[in-house]
Amino acid sequence: MTLPQRHAALLGDPAAQAFLAAPGFPLPDATAIRRVGSTTARDFLQTGLLLRAALDDTAGIEPDHSILDVGCGWGRLALPLAARLGPAGRYHGMDAAGATSRRRMHASASTMPISATATPIRAVASRRPAP
Repeated sequence: MTLPQRHAALLGDPAAQAFLAAPGFPLPDATAIRRVGSTTARDFLQTGLLLRAALDDTAGIEPDHSILDVGCGWGRLALPLAARLGPAGRYHGMDAAGATSRRRMHASASTMPISATATPIRAVASRRPAP
C-alpha cells in the first residue's frame, strides 16, 4: 500500500471521521491554521491524525506511555494521542507560545481522558565574550 493510500484509509476510518466532525476542542482561527502550514481546519485536524499514526508506527505508543510534545503549538496532536494513550497515559506539551498552549490545553482538558499539561519554553540567552 502506498503512503497516499494508507493516509486515505486512515482518514476514511469511522473513528477518524467522527474526530474530524467533532474534535472536542476549540480550533484556532484561520490565520493561526495557515501559520502552522495547514490550509483549512479539516487539514489542521487531519495532520494531527496522520502525525499520531506516524508516531504509533515508529514509537509503538502504548496506553500507559508518557508523551512529551516539544513544539505542541495549538495541540492538534494532543487529542489524537489521547485516544491512543487512554486513562493511564500522560501527555505534556511544551511550546514557545506558552500562554497560548496553556489556554488551549486547559480548554481541552475536560475532554481528554489523559493527564495533560502545557508548559512555556523559556528562551535563555547567553552572552559569551568573543574569543
